Amino acid sequence: MDERGRGLAEPEGFVNVKLLRSWLGIVEAGSFTSAAERFSISQPALSNQIRSLERELGGELLERTRNGVKLTLAGRALLPEAQAAVASAERAGRTAREALSLARGVLEIATVPSISAAPLLPALRLWQQRYPDVRIRLREFMNRPSLEEAVAGGVADLAIGPRPQQWEGPVKVCGWQAFAAVLPQGDPLLEKESILLAALRDREWVMYDSQSGLSELLLISCARAGFRPIIALESTLTDTIAHLAASGLGVALVPAQNIPAELDEATVSLRHPPAWRVAAYARGDWPPAARAFLDLMAADDFMPRPGQAHVLDG
Repeated sequence: MDERGRGLAEPEGFVNVKLLRSWLGIVEAGSFTSAAERFSISQPALSNQIRSLERELGGELLERTRNGVKLTLAGRALLPEAQAAVASAERAGRTAREALSLARGVLEIATVPSISAAPLLPALRLWQQRYPDVRIRLREFMNRPSLEEAVAGGVADLAIGPRPQQWEGPVKVCGWQAFAAVLPQGDPLLEKESILLAALRDREWVMYDSQSGLSELLLISCARAGFRPIIALESTLTDTIAHLAASGLGVALVPAQNIPAELDEATVSLRHPPAWRVAAYARGDWPPAARAFLDLMAADDFMPRPGQAHVLDG
């Protein structure tokens, strides 16, 4: 029978996304029984789906045990690709629906903690006012590589964070994040209008955890100023680091927009402040909801560039 009678043949290597979704449900639930209840289908029907998937791929993906199921070697290799494929399929359907009408759904934004903590708040408030039926789901990552990997894997519709070094999809620089110094209460340097970063070379520092992308940026900035910071304490959260520094445990550089208002008197501006570009990017063409969110950010004059900044990201 020709293609008109049979329909177009599936491409070689094609894997049914519905079967992948069922398989992931079993992996997440830990057993066929729990997954069958979750999907509201019979256990034999679910088992048949997994056998079909294993026939397509040519081997076993799950091993039944007394305590449920565990992944085979092939299953472990498939897991991240299956998660990305199912997420992409769901996103494709949602994007098509949103293209017809930006009236409902979910906009998933991947970002870093220093961006989600304060700079995004004005745009998020505007979004709720204009698109109350479109929820936003924020996913936070600690550094640029993790953020890029998540977006490339289909975890989010839009990334807002450090500008990617190499990216095949659309990229838009949409703001700047500059640092200010938080010092112990009563520090003589707080009486100055601004200071040079080198003035902090002999101080003990409250620094970001090494897994944070901000740690790398600040080490680069200090190296440019001719010193390596003496690290007394590490933390992961900007708010925590600011309070630790103000309480006398060291000095810290914190993104200016993340410094709590109650610590204004413990904050001093830097001459030539370290700053990095904040970029938005997506895996493919901008989804309609992502474009709408970027428009709100632009209308709010999102994170303007500071004067005479030392750019940290090239």
